[in-house]
Amino acid sequence: MSSKVPGSRLAIVKKILKSVASAGASPIRQQKHNKQMHQKSPPPRKQQAKNQAKQTKEEKKKGRVASEKKRLQRRRELKLPAKNRRAKEVCDKYEDKVISSCSRLEGRREKPKKRARPQSISFGSDCGGLGTDAIVVKKACQRKGIQMDFKFMSEADKSTRVIHRALGKLHGFEPQKVFTDLAKRGSDTKVEFYMAGPPCQPWTSLVNGAGVEDEAGRGTVMYHVVHYLRTAKPKAFILENVVGLYSKHLEDMAAILEALENPEELPGYQASWKKVNALQNCCPQSRPRLYLVGIRNDCCNHTFTWPQPLPLVPPLDMFLDSKPNDHPPKFNATEERNYSMWKKKLRKIGISLESTTFMMDLQAGKNFGQCTKDHCPCLTKARGKSVFFYFLSEPQHQHL
Repeated sequence: MSSKVPGSRLAIVKKILKSVASAGASPIRQQKHNKQMHQKSPPPRKQQAKNQAKQTKEEKKKGRVASEKKRLQRRRELKLPAKNRRAKEVCDKYEDKVISSCSRLEGRREKPKKRARPQSISFGSDCGGLGTDAIVVKKACQRKGIQMDFKFMSEADKSTRVIHRALGKLHGFEPQKVFTDLAKRGSDTKVEFYMAGPPCQPWTSLVNGAGVEDEAGRGTVMYHVVHYLRTAKPKAFILENVVGLYSKHLEDMAAILEALENPEELPGYQASWKKVNALQNCCPQSRPRLYLVGIRNDCCNHTFTWPQPLPLVPPLDMFLDSKPNDHPPKFNATEERNYSMWKKKLRKIGISLESTTFMMDLQAGKNFGQCTKDHCPCLTKARGKSVFFYFLSEPQHQHL
């Protein structure tokens, strides 16, 4: 039998297919077809939302690329390494390190010569703030019977300089020179002991700290401080900043430590850093900070170890006005919400408001509020613009 289809049969098959095509597909096939078409061509609103999301994603990617290029360019200008894979290893090596009395000079370990106690010590401070660093140095010198020669101080904020001057008169010190910009001061003014607390906003971990790439230029202050240490070479120094310098900006911290240990010209420094909370050192304020201590190799006559925490904390009542307000201040909606929320939580767990001192941050957002017992949270300049509310008991209120 022939496998070919006769012409009459072929014509019949063509007519059947033509009639089926004109009548339309079967209901099942038509449903599948409609479903596929619905998936391929979504409604205009959904398509528009997808296009906007895609465009936003591309813009963010371009922004990240541009930010990375800007960061690398800034690091090249400051002669910093573009990337340090050993950053954490380098930083951890210096954490809570004991600074020994043996110094390193040109690859040899030599014992420094013993010197007689000096009659005076020259001191300089950058980003001095209210002047508490100078007060501490002044008291330490008085205990040792040494005179403090306050060479210079730098502070950008005008109102802070006024308070610094007032505290200086109260405690008996006054800087010989006052600078508003440490970058223009130069390294000609040399001191034996140096302290600095560069702006913490670029290094904080609470917000998007930009580090060296801070748009306001505050991130470069840290490197001006390091430049002064490498050129003026004071005998010892203390730097203070937020813990975000370690937790979020490891590369910058590693670069700072290596620059101090291996400067272009010897001698270098033996450095050690540690996280210290003021709450663990007899101050009723939770203020965790990173401290970096350095001693020049040829001046290290004694072994330096970090002091142990002091568990005794004075109560917050000692720092409050003994005369309470007759009535609490008027609250706005945010303050009233936070006050009622914390008051309800404290009563729910059975805490008496009449016998315990609490501090509330009434201006905080719903998920970021704080209520601390017998101490206050970290007091910063930015939060100083907000309202903090103390209450000692139900009828007695303290407002700051």
